[in-house]
Amino acid sequence: MKLITKADKIKNILTNWMRQYPDSKHDITRKLRGVITEDEISNIIGNASWTYNPCYECESDCEVVVQIGQEPDYDSCTTNVCLKCLREAVVMATPLVSSTMPH
Repeated sequence: MKLITKADKIKNILTNWMRQYPDSKHDITRKLRGVITEDEISNIIGNASWTYNPCYECESDCEVVVQIGQEPDYDSCTTNVCLKCLREAVVMATPLVSSTMPH
């Protein structure tokens, strides 16, 4: 499991951008230096995909998600779930776990 935060995505935007586009002398790389807000990143890149932090259960853009499963790859079994959905899953499973435990 891995914790993924929107704050980390924002903080690491330049590093992640340069890893994706290592040979880029592009204007975007220059503009991303010193960027500190999600809105600035979206305006520079032209969309919110680099700061989008989705929960694949409720489809919300979240401040924090937990990545569960294999290391993300084309054929991996991986999902990101927000804390609200994780809590709901625990509440849903608790009666089942309690009823199957020996007394």
